[in-house]
Amino acid sequence: MEPEQCSLENLGLILNKTQLRKFWKDKKVLITGHTGFKGSWLSILLNFFGAKVYGISLKPNKKSALFNIANLQKKSNSFFLDIKNFKSLKHVILRIDPQIIFHLAAQPIVTLGYKNPRYTLHNNSITTLNLLDVIRNSNNLRSVIIATTDKVYGDSGKLHSESDTLHSNCPYALSKIIVEDLVECYRFNFYDNEKFRIGTARSGNVIGGGDWSKKRLIPDMINAWKRKSSLILRMPEATRPWLHVLDPLVGYMLYAEKMFVGNESYPSFNFGPNKNNICTVDRVIKKARKLLPNLKTSKEENPKFTETKHLEIDSSKAIKKLKYRNIWNIDKSIYHTINWYKGFYDGLNPYDLCIKDIESFFE
Repeated sequence: MEPEQCSLENLGLILNKTQLRKFWKDKKVLITGHTGFKGSWLSILLNFFGAKVYGISLKPNKKSALFNIANLQKKSNSFFLDIKNFKSLKHVILRIDPQIIFHLAAQPIVTLGYKNPRYTLHNNSITTLNLLDVIRNSNNLRSVIIATTDKVYGDSGKLHSESDTLHSNCPYALSKIIVEDLVECYRFNFYDNEKFRIGTARSGNVIGGGDWSKKRLIPDMINAWKRKSSLILRMPEATRPWLHVLDPLVGYMLYAEKMFVGNESYPSFNFGPNKNNICTVDRVIKKARKLLPNLKTSKEENPKFTETKHLEIDSSKAIKKLKYRNIWNIDKSIYHTINWYKGFYDGLNPYDLCIKDIESFFE
């Protein structure tokens, strides 16, 4: 049985749906990293609302990538290249001449950041730097959203707002703090605010169907369930601001629209769940077991690195300025995520499964 949904949230979403459909139809939108998990979902979402979607990314390195199995190459105009190549990136972006850019391209895995810090820091900073410099020559660009992370706030154990100091010793989080500083530098020194506006989006921990990344809770859970093996938990007591991938992506879209049509510039927004949906890894597992009763777990002994124990972000600014709402609570997020994977393993079309979730999200 599907968990119930709050009527107030439904009301806000109905208004957002009408607004989104009206604004995004025929907009020329570029997504960097469109072959990744969030990039693939954003491509589907923008297509759903009638946008003209372009993507720049490396080719996905897994046959199981959502971009491949959902056949998204037919749904967007794709350019496969390394964004660290400034000349190639400049040529393609000036050729596309987008109105809106979502910069999602990054090495996004925390554990890989510890395993290969140089690659993570170099990749995430240089790809962003190249983009920031290229768009100085754009003609029709109006809005740019740079995705960073809630992890830029570090592990203080407090509720974080956008004005808090950014600090972390985690290589992945540090790479995103560098991104935040690069954006601020270019915004202050090199961009005409009347021409286009740019901002950073800090999202909580996203879950959703079609994520196959290693060292992420849901993909590892699904793999363990499918193989009838034990899911190894690094930090079952760690708390995270969990939310379904559609929640922050709709927030990104509202953010881009606000800067496109408004007279104000907003440097950053948090996109996270309501306070009662911030919960431990162990609690997520207990909820998931209602749909995966045979799931087995064990705790990793002597983890090789220290992760943030507690993360909590305040989305009140986005609620006030963007009319943003966290629509699916943790129960609905887990329900839709796990049922996506079950549908996939039952042979259902992955693209149709995503559309089904989008339609349910906007009911």
